Amino acid sequence: AASYMRAVLRTLAQCHHLRILHRDVKPGNFMLLTDADKAPVKAIDFGLAVFYDPKKLPRKDLGLEGTPHFMAPEQLSGKTEPASDIWSAGVMAYQLLCGFVPFDDWKNTRSPSLRAILTEEPKFTHRAWEGVSEEARDFVRSLLIK
Repeated sequence: AASYMRAVLRTLAQCHHLRILHRDVKPGNFMLLTDADKAPVKAIDFGLAVFYDPKKLPRKDLGLEGTPHFMAPEQLSGKTEPASDIWSAGVMAYQLLCGFVPFDDWKNTRSPSLRAILTEEPKFTHRAWEGVSEEARDFVRSLLIK
């Protein structure tokens, strides 16, 4: 999990260095090139990506696009910035470590989980987190700062 997330975050750092907002960071948009440990990871599907000017952030002209469970609070509020991609990577890390996304209402509907993204903090109390180190939990928390 650590090497995969390191590669995802490195890829996002490269995008942001090039002034690109991915805007749809989720597991399905990253591909492992081999099945080996520490396989190279590539970002794919830049269909929602946009260039940005650091002096004109957050972007308020992009509309509400992306994958709901992975959208950052600021993205839901119409204010997308590089931190939005990092927050979405935090949702990926959360899912990678426990098997589900942090703000799921378990009914597979959009509105309750979107409201939770805006108003709630991620929980680490489910039994799926029992075997996960406190260091890994802190890492995920650091990515999911609102």
